[in-house]
Amino acid sequence: MPTKKSCMTSDNTIQVMKQSNCPTSSGKSKLGYSIGIDEAGEIYLKLTSNSGGGFFSEEWVDFTAIQGAWNKWPQDQPLTSFALSKMFRGKSANNPGFLTAVLLAEGLLERDGDNKRVYRVADPGPFLASIKGTEKGSKKPARKAKAPPRKSTTTRRKSATPSRKSR
Repeated sequence: MPTKKSCMTSDNTIQVMKQSNCPTSSGKSKLGYSIGIDEAGEIYLKLTSNSGGGFFSEEWVDFTAIQGAWNKWPQDQPLTSFALSKMFRGKSANNPGFLTAVLLAEGLLERDGDNKRVYRVADPGPFLASIKGTEKGSKKPARKAKAPPRKSTTTRRKSATPSRKSR
């Protein structure tokens, strides 16, 4: 069982709450991703696809570890995807940039100025409320009841030809 300090975990303890896609930072391809919650209520994110063909790792990343990486980033330096690179040691070099694109799409990061690769951390409140609300079922759409099957109003006519049994 992962602790809060770990940044990655296996699929067997995560319940997927949302699946979506977003453009990469360059806008040249689309990324697929999932957001899930473990048994302890911790939020995780996972990259699931890339239409551009670039390699990435498909492991769950703990959102608290992402926030920790942002907090450790030097305040005198602009925040870039490199802030997340230590979370993926020995993994694809695309992971930090792809994860940053997901965080931007979810409203957890905002672009900072004219440089499209520099960010500032946004208020996580709306994101957390939407994911936790989904967990409680408040975001699930109501299911429509199926209409009862229609009864046929036509009647079958008896055939004028005799059946084989009567011959």
